Amino acid sequence: MNRFFFCMLFVGAFGSVVLAGEHTFQYQRIVETGDKTTLSLTCFDGDIEIIGHDQPNLIIDAVKHIKIGDDREAAEIADHIEIRVEQNGQRVKVSANYLPIRERGRSFWQKVLGRGKEDSFGEVSFMIKVPRACSIDLDNGEGNMKISEIDGDVSMTTSSQHVALTAIHGAVTIKSAAASLELTSIEGSIDIANSAGSTKGEMIFGPVTVRQPTGSIDLRFVDGDVRVKTTSADVNIRQERGALDLTTVTGSATIQTPLETARDLFVETESGDITLMVPSEASGVLKIKSETGTIRTELPVKIDKMSTRQLVGTVGVGGIQVSLVSISGDVTVAQF
Repeated sequence: MNRFFFCMLFVGAFGSVVLAGEHTFQYQRIVETGDKTTLSLTCFDGDIEIIGHDQPNLIIDAVKHIKIGDDREAAEIADHIEIRVEQNGQRVKVSANYLPIRERGRSFWQKVLGRGKEDSFGEVSFMIKVPRACSIDLDNGEGNMKISEIDGDVSMTTSSQHVALTAIHGAVTIKSAAASLELTSIEGSIDIANSAGSTKGEMIFGPVTVRQPTGSIDLRFVDGDVRVKTTSADVNIRQERGALDLTTVTGSATIQTPLETARDLFVETESGDITLMVPSEASGVLKIKSETGTIRTELPVKIDKMSTRQLVGTVGVGGIQVSLVSISGDVTVAQF
């Protein structure tokens, strides 16, 4: 029996529904894969949701949204938006392809697709259930994305406005132009390159790297090393354990950490303020510099060197090196 088969419930390209000027064309397909698989999905425009389930198959539900033309023209457009499903063993590739339409040029598709979510007249949304042990590779343009309950690596390149990842047991790699990223309950390494927007993470078990020039970065309950490179983003980090390497230019940095790591902690800004909060029993060697800002510490420090621009000393029994450097920002070390 062919390992591709259609579910009897699907409507496919044979029927459409018209809602408030929008024509929708539904599609469903089930692909038998086994308990472990890899999904590759390419979609130019449309929302995507992927959920892990306890079945050895992929259930692909897609909807073509056409917001232009009458019934006939909408059906013609939908017929030329191909949902292609290809399988090679346990690897499944899904894509939405925009095929040439006779007597219509490229400018027609440019009109239909628009330049972004607000002026798009044709898009494909996906809701896909996959085996929990699934690795995912996404290439998506406009549209929101949700991925949850996955025991595998997740990699994506996207221009999505909003990306939410929940309960992922695997490495996460994200490249985005300007997204709002939300990551919750991630067990694995995280590598994010987000040109702008915001990055929020909570309950993260593994090392985190974020490269985001602008916007905001908020990481809470992180058990692992953290590396952040930014220009003007405000950074807030609550770390349970691990080293820290944070560099910014004008953004402020607020860090709460128990200093439970064998490696050093380093924070550097040009004009942004730095606030480091540690428990009263914390130990380390403080090296604080600020050319024109104010240096403050609430911790008892055994002073080795001190001036209006620099403080070097030992907290507790010493240990890792804690370097806090700013050119014109204030530097504060406080207790929590």
